[in-house]
Amino acid sequence: MIGSVRLAELLSARICHDLVNPVGACNNGLEMLADASSDIFDEAVELAQDSGRSAARILQYFRLAYGTAAERAGPGGIDIKQAVEDFFSEASVELTWSDETYNDPMSAGMTKLLLNLLLVADESLPRGGSLSVQLAATGSGHEIAILAMGEGARLRAETSEALTEDLHESALTTRNIQGAFSRLLAHAINAELQLDESQPNCVVFSVAS
Repeated sequence: MIGSVRLAELLSARICHDLVNPVGACNNGLEMLADASSDIFDEAVELAQDSGRSAARILQYFRLAYGTAAERAGPGGIDIKQAVEDFFSEASVELTWSDETYNDPMSAGMTKLLLNLLLVADESLPRGGSLSVQLAATGSGHEIAILAMGEGARLRAETSEALTEDLHESALTTRNIQGAFSRLLAHAINAELQLDESQPNCVVFSVAS
């Protein structure tokens, strides 16, 4: 069973890791502005602005994936699809989204599971590729399928294990915490989570609730 303190520590480490580069770059741009000559002023402004926007996109995504903001998702609230597209706009993957049932909002728990599985799926594409999100409404909830396709697509063994097995907290690391947290989210909403790595260059994540 994963302890809440250990979980918080590892998720916080992940958030800090992903934010340190854009925040640091933004700070560098502001420092350049402090004593910038006219020939580098525009460059410093552009660096600070681009880095600030990048940090904002990451923070918005993490608020939804890890916090309570997903409770405000859906019509009239936070646009999940837009948040996902913004987050992956600077990534080395192409994102496609089958949104025929997009106007049928998912529960907050299912939304968070989708966002976290997308982070796991992104980790499975070391050389880039594509992420395809497919959603379908069912009588009792929703079904999600995420296809990660690209050269050498494969989850690290420790991530696959964390996603499919109930690990003790002593086995958790910053490298497998995303898989473990996704598994916890699925368990919390009684969703069936499956992983298929049988095809080359393709990893499929499927969820039914």
